[in-house]
Amino acid sequence: KCRVSNKFCSNFKHYNTKQRYAGVLQGYSEKVKGLKGIIFCVNVDHTINTYQTFKDAGLPVYQVHSKMSSQEREFNVREFESSPDGIMINCGILCVGYDHAPIRFVLQDFATTSLPKFLQTIGRGSRPYQNKEMFFVLDYGKNHERHSLWNMNRKWELKETKKKKNIGAAGVKNCP
Repeated sequence: KCRVSNKFCSNFKHYNTKQRYAGVLQGYSEKVKGLKGIIFCVNVDHTINTYQTFKDAGLPVYQVHSKMSSQEREFNVREFESSPDGIMINCGILCVGYDHAPIRFVLQDFATTSLPKFLQTIGRGSRPYQNKEMFFVLDYGKNHERHSLWNMNRKWELKETKKKKNIGAAGVKNCP
């Protein structure tokens, strides 16, 4: 689905171009080269293609995605964590609950209307670490245009949802 009016596109076709991969690699090279980081992609194919682009450039790159075995994923995560300047490329695997404080940059190569997903992925870089005063966010999905800056104050509230009446619903019979 693409919505050109607000520049939101989560369609793989939008991300799967040579120009796009080259642009992401160039952005990395100009802004965060040599730093440890994590890249979030649209889907598995996008993850694999981004991985290959960075690998072909001779960078210390690792990938995890749902089509890998759990042993492969665990191995790649361990290798990434032990590298001083590794780049982990993934889609949907390391968004929530993954903590590796040395991450110095987060590159979002996806678009989302989900504020929690936006914040969770950026949160991977926000963990305090020795001599880490800041981290970088490269937002190739223009998510900041929809959600503002990740660290802005937000008013959070729990809203009670009203249950719909089951008009026309089948009855329930308790049997002995």
